Amino acid sequence: MTSGVTREQIRAAYVCLLAREPESDQAYAAHSSCRDLFQLRHAIMTSEEYNHRMSGIREAQDRQALFFIHLEKCGGTTLYSALASNFDPAQVSPPHYSFLQDYVMSETTYEFISGHFDYAAVLNTPRRAKRVISIFRDPVDRLKSQYRFWRSHPVPDDAEEVSGWVLAKKLSPEAFFSHPDVRASALIDNYYFRTFGVSPPGPISASLTGKEARDALDVAKSRIRSLDGIGLTHRMDESLALICAALGLRTPEQVESLQVTDKLPDEDARFARVERVEVTPALRRMLADLVRHDTILFDLALAEFVQRLERSNAARGMRASNGFRESRV
Repeated sequence: MTSGVTREQIRAAYVCLLAREPESDQAYAAHSSCRDLFQLRHAIMTSEEYNHRMSGIREAQDRQALFFIHLEKCGGTTLYSALASNFDPAQVSPPHYSFLQDYVMSETTYEFISGHFDYAAVLNTPRRAKRVISIFRDPVDRLKSQYRFWRSHPVPDDAEEVSGWVLAKKLSPEAFFSHPDVRASALIDNYYFRTFGVSPPGPISASLTGKEARDALDVAKSRIRSLDGIGLTHRMDESLALICAALGLRTPEQVESLQVTDKLPDEDARFARVERVEVTPALRRMLADLVRHDTILFDLALAEFVQRLERSNAARGMRASNGFRESRV
């Protein structure tokens, strides 16, 4: 019977327990004498580094965190950059922090956490207190932007032939949005509904009964209403001011629009210039089922945004009026 541990097992233990790669061949050699995985696990979990990491995680879980549910192609990178200036850079996650792929969300120690995660991921992250924000865009406009972004973006090396990256390069908008793999994509098929409600593995229309869809829509509505900050892509300046006021953050004097598809070729030669997408009657019919629930949720977010903005403006006007009266006393 073979004893000992392999180089691959040592690497896996480092990644799983220390969230990093072994730093050198010496690190591998230091653990090569372990007789089995259990001894390797014990060696790492009793190390100073592991205990320091666990202590940092426990301390972070006792602090408040701001979660930004960054809905794709909604201007989230612009909002993220503006809000991040309010935090110590060491306490800000990367803009597209991919918890579900590269990290365990419950282990993060950031105070400002941004990424393409869903509402359930926020609920499952242990923190003493949580503030949650998001920014929304008209669902049809978002789908147009997603298609144009994929069409402009260089195809990743690991992209499958039926991925959005590849299909957007090959197909017209009508052919793209009629493709079955595209229509089943969580990024395409009622993305807001999936982020704030539930996300079945297949198309929503085929995966949920009418009652299940209505119940999930009610959950999504409740979660959107509960957001501490709501923004709209087409009203970015007002959104930033409103969110900062709600969170007690400083509003930056200038905001730079980032990750704009039409600007990307000027910033990176790997990106291609892409044509505009006209929403023809045929295309709109094709998109109808893909935005059926998201349109309801966007309308809710829009109404919530307008109500909050009116309350904020009224409160600011009241403070200004009080200040004027006090100045005359």
